Amino acid sequence: MQSSLPILVENLQFGERDALHEFIKQDKQGSSILDNAFVDPPRIKMEELRSGARTFIVGPKGSGKTTLMLHLRRQQPEQYSAAVLFKSHIRKEDRDALDKMIDVIIVEDQKTFRSEADYKTVWEWYILKNVFRLIPPEAILSGADVYKDITMLLEANNHKFNTIYDKMHIERVKGAIKLSVDVGALKSELAAEIEARRSAEGKMQLLELVRLIISSLRLITLRSGKAARLYFDELEFFMSEDGDGDRDRRLVRDLLFSAYNMNNHFSDAKLDITVYASLRSEILGSIKLTTQELGKIIDAFGVNLNWYNENVEHHPVLTIFENKMRLSEIEVTGEESDDPLSVYLPDFVGQKDIRRYLLDAGLHRPRGVLLRLKAAAELAFGKRSIGAPDFISSEASFGEAMLEEFTEEISASFDEPSKAAILAMFRGKHYAFTVDDLERRLRDIAVKDKAAKNLLKNVGINDLVRLLFRVGMIGNQFDIIESEHQKVRDLWGFRGATDPIFDQRFVLHHSVRKVLVTI
Repeated sequence: MQSSLPILVENLQFGERDALHEFIKQDKQGSSILDNAFVDPPRIKMEELRSGARTFIVGPKGSGKTTLMLHLRRQQPEQYSAAVLFKSHIRKEDRDALDKMIDVIIVEDQKTFRSEADYKTVWEWYILKNVFRLIPPEAILSGADVYKDITMLLEANNHKFNTIYDKMHIERVKGAIKLSVDVGALKSELAAEIEARRSAEGKMQLLELVRLIISSLRLITLRSGKAARLYFDELEFFMSEDGDGDRDRRLVRDLLFSAYNMNNHFSDAKLDITVYASLRSEILGSIKLTTQELGKIIDAFGVNLNWYNENVEHHPVLTIFENKMRLSEIEVTGEESDDPLSVYLPDFVGQKDIRRYLLDAGLHRPRGVLLRLKAAAELAFGKRSIGAPDFISSEASFGEAMLEEFTEEISASFDEPSKAAILAMFRGKHYAFTVDDLERRLRDIAVKDKAAKNLLKNVGINDLVRLLFRVGMIGNQFDIIESEHQKVRDLWGFRGATDPIFDQRFVLHHSVRKVLVTI
């Protein structure tokens, strides 16, 4: 019987740029390729994540943080769970409104600005509200009256995940919350505590209410095997001239603190409830500039996604795409290839073995390899394999996608004018350069560009080089003598190098040379 393999290139489901979109798309199609192609990231103990022993997922852009978080959630369907997307679910207007209430809730002296306590309290409220929305009454073994009272106080019986506030009415003068619940409707000991703390107008301090609810968690017991998980993703912000980026950085920072604090409270109450959060390394680096305490928390309770592996033949990132190719074949024909990479891809692109080519082009990260494959596959539509010319001819479209990846990383630390000045250092210039070359380029731009001038004054060329090296946009490349032979040595952040060598030559990553019109 003649095999129906290989299948058409357009039937190979390499995936989508956004893992959430990929899951949604495949769910609608009845496919489970993304779930079944999943590969445990290197050096991460998955059981620590599943149990809640580790709750923060950190990694560079495109390293698979969302995929890992969604996989965790989908592999434990018996748990009550929900995902909260910071960028999507918590709208800009909500964050703007919260910013206006800072001096209402937490500033004791109107001449003193303190944001930490305010944001943490609101985030604790938000976490509690959405956790209690998840847990149904039948999951409660004991403390049913306390559970019902907390649900009413949080208005968590409204099963909508919308804004931060919902019906949380904040008074501008004293930072009080107006309770919409009649104290007489409360059936537990919470009633007396609320009565003692609320004013004649039915208001009480938000901080007091949150602390009272937290102290009452120990009175609730979940039935055996019942657990709740709340996942925060898209914890991103972009620096801007209007200050929104600084505000959102504080919001993200305090959300991380609140997730940590609430996990401790749930653990102390012996409730199997865990709050997870994922965020990009560059976002965390920007936040950690403001606090060392957060860095210690992330180090203790986080995992770091780093896919670099010297074993190119059995690289975990390539295994993901081998799995996707085989599963695509099975969905179409019921058969699978022994070595799908050799069936659908060329042995070499230029002088580089295809495995090394894909990994280096894609920064040794899942999304980078995905973008490289998809760009080439677009040109191979209707064929049963992707040829070397398809990779070479798609360099421009791939470069556009990679430049977007790099610029989003830069946006965690710099606003639009500064980002434009950074990219201008490379546009139309030679792709190889020294640190001195780069500084001269920036000084030339600074003659007419205020943002470039501020970068030189407030940041400095060395810190800019460190950032660009860290995100993979530039790397060291220089000659060494080894066994009397001259060899080229490459040092890249995505290959495991931690710091650039400043007195050696740098090169721009190959993926963006054409799109930046380098020479």
